[in-house]
This record gives sequence, C-alpha cells and structure tokens, in this order.
Amino acid sequence: MFLGLLCLIGLNVSAQNWSTENFTYGELYPGYIITSEGERIGGFIKYRNRYVMQNEVIFYRDKEDPKTKKKYKPENLKEYKVADKVYHILNYTGSALTTGKRALLIVNSGCISEYVWYERADGYNHLLQGKNESNEDFAKRKYPESIVFYKSGDDVPVEPTFFEEKFTKKMTAYIADNKSLASQVKSEKRSYGVPVIRSIFEEYNVGCNR
Repeated sequence: MFLGLLCLIGLNVSAQNWSTENFTYGELYPGYIITSEGERIGGFIKYRNRYVMQNEVIFYRDKEDPKTKKKYKPENLKEYKVADKVYHILNYTGSALTTGKRALLIVNSGCISEYVWYERADGYNHLLQGKNESNEDFAKRKYPESIVFYKSGDDVPVEPTFFEEKFTKKMTAYIADNKSLASQVKSEKRSYGVPVIRSIFEEYNVGCNR
C-alpha cells in the first residue's frame, strides 16, 4: 500500500561514495563504454573527481598499452562504467539556459531512475577546507549536487522542483500510466518534498514493466 511506504528511500550509497579509501584518483579501474552506436567495449577508465568524471572519459582498452588510450565526451557515448559508478547520457546540462547531452551518475535504477549531477562551486579552486571539515563535506561544498529523475521514454529528466507547484496535479500526470497509484496520489493531500517523490517512484517502479 502507498500509505505503508517509508517516506525516505535510501540512496545507493556505493554509487555516491567518493572516499579515497575505496578508489584512488588518477588510477585506472575496470569498466566499459557503450558508444552512441550501441557498441559495448570493455576496458579501463581513469578515476577522477566527481565533476570531471561526468564530463570526460579517459578510456584504455589495455591499461598496459598507452596506445589504446582514447578520450570521449559524453555526447559520443550512451553509457559508461568505472569502478562502482555507472553513468547514463541524458539530455541534461544542469542549466535551463543550455542544451546538450551530459553524463549523470545513476543512484537508483528503475522505470523512473534517480541520478546525481555535480556542479563546480563558484571559485571552487580557491576554496579552503575548514579546520574541522571532513574531506567529504569539503568535497560536497566544492562540487554541490543536484538530484534529477528520468522516466524511461521521456526526452528529458525532471528536477524535483518541477513538482513543487501543483504537486498533486503534476505528479498524477507524471505517473498516469499506473492508474492505481495515480489515483492514490490524486486523492490524498501530500506535502511537497524529495522524500515523498522518492517513495512514490519506488512504488511506481515495483509495478512497472521495464
């Protein structure tokens, strides 16, 4: 039942774990790319910071052979994986002012998937880590993140703020193909918020056909 769902659906912690205890920046890790033509190629990808990783792929078919190195931009790919992180290429640039394809880190997969997009903070290269600030908190300040949701078959993903005004009306339309769930959402008064959105999409994904 919709009412029985927890409001907060946990994220895939592994995908968002950027601790250097797990992987070392600059090192090559097993992964793959899927080209825009649909060809899947296994190899190794250089592990870099969370912003750069979504904007450029440094790929090696053979990590022992520098001649196999090739750089890719997201618009030339459909998907890629490095270490524990999978990126999908979507029509999203982080700004309504620009259009194009960019790579987003997938956090929760389903008919409606959740992704994370990272920006660079203003003056990020001049920011200093606070005395009592953890490495991760400092990195989050340098590279602020945004959540977006993408429904299979849509042209573009949506940000949570899309639902902020007229939440019930917009959410009901967004999940209209699940008539039972849409009816429950329509008949109930629900406050706006990311946890509520996640809980609705979690139930939607349970009943959908991918």
